[in-house]
Amino acid sequence: MDTVIVPTYNEAESIGELVARLKAVCDCLILVVDDSNDKNATATTAYKAGAQVVQRANKRGLSSAVICGLRLLNSNTDKVVVMDADLQHPPEDVPILFYFLESFDFVVASRYVEGGGCKEWDLNRKVISRVANLLAWPLAPRVHDLVSGFFGFRREGLPDLSLVNDRGFKIMLELLVRGNWKSVVEVPYIFQPRLKGETKMRKEQVRDYVLQLVKLYLRRS
Repeated sequence: MDTVIVPTYNEAESIGELVARLKAVCDCLILVVDDSNDKNATATTAYKAGAQVVQRANKRGLSSAVICGLRLLNSNTDKVVVMDADLQHPPEDVPILFYFLESFDFVVASRYVEGGGCKEWDLNRKVISRVANLLAWPLAPRVHDLVSGFFGFRREGLPDLSLVNDRGFKIMLELLVRGNWKSVVEVPYIFQPRLKGETKMRKEQVRDYVLQLVKLYLRRS
């Protein structure tokens, strides 16, 4: 069964709509890994909408949540998509990612290929994203959007999860660099403006990203 992993932190305002829109376009298992401290509001909303929900005590970060979801995959799951819960990753694009996973091992939903882009980003966000992407470029020079949070893969190419850095929020880069992928493809998507909730970007995440890059570069040396 195809599976969509959705890490959440206080996403009660958007998770119900996300699950409903996913179920409308995709026959898949929706696995929500929830670190929220909102008195079960996110978890309850996701469960009532039809998702499978795993709640964890204490906020441990997006990467950690995705790894937790990967450890809980059903044995018959082959194709996996990871996406955020804030509706900035369009649920209607998920079937496209699964379609490309029929022919490729890893698929990146990309803002930086022809047809992709970002709606209503200010200059500061654009610069941060481009710089973060440029810093990671030597690790996988054929991929244009190395800091995408919207991606999919075939399970058989996953690395040993005990070796994967579970800090920070750029888990795609970690899996892409450490995994055994025979073929990688980028497909364009439009990153949507945030309509509900607030951004999770913090100075601590920038620090974690820099440390993640250092570890990945040291691995290559």
